[in-house]
Amino acid sequence: LDKAKEIFQSGPVPLKRAFENNLDGVFEEHKKIVRKINRDTNLIIFYGIGTGLFYEAVRKWLKEDRTRKLLFIEDSCPAFDNFLRSALAHEILSSQQVSFQIVKEDDFLIKKIAWEHVLLRAQIFANPFYLKEKSPKFLELKDKLTSEFYGANLIVGDYSDFGELHFRNVLKNLLSAQELY
Repeated sequence: LDKAKEIFQSGPVPLKRAFENNLDGVFEEHKKIVRKINRDTNLIIFYGIGTGLFYEAVRKWLKEDRTRKLLFIEDSCPAFDNFLRSALAHEILSSQQVSFQIVKEDDFLIKKIAWEHVLLRAQIFANPFYLKEKSPKFLELKDKLTSEFYGANLIVGDYSDFGELHFRNVLKNLLSAQELY
């Protein structure tokens, strides 16, 4: 937590105001999120990077299994720029288990995230500040991601379990189902 305080102090003024000098509380909120991670989860999607403090809370979880992944999703370029200036940025950017995605109102990027992480068991969380300030946007993002993950996993699972002929038949039937109505 001392390193986190140093990180926080090195951050820009808007971030300092956003956290209202309550770094201990923010870190505790992050630890609560980590306690909600299911045992079989191997991908955490975290909306709102902040100064990267969530990485500190989830670091042990990542180190326990090298196949686990953390994906930070950010919708604010200035917030991502602030993160890049933080003391933790270099360490997080160097991690093979951590990736980033800047997302705007683009459903293609949501599909891309799902397909790049197909067959991983994902959980989606938000930075506590974003959860408070951008709750509707987070819920929409979470719904879209969940839907795209289900779709991608269903397609890949169907194809791998039953083969190409079955997959083509199901796809043909789905595409022609519209004509029945």
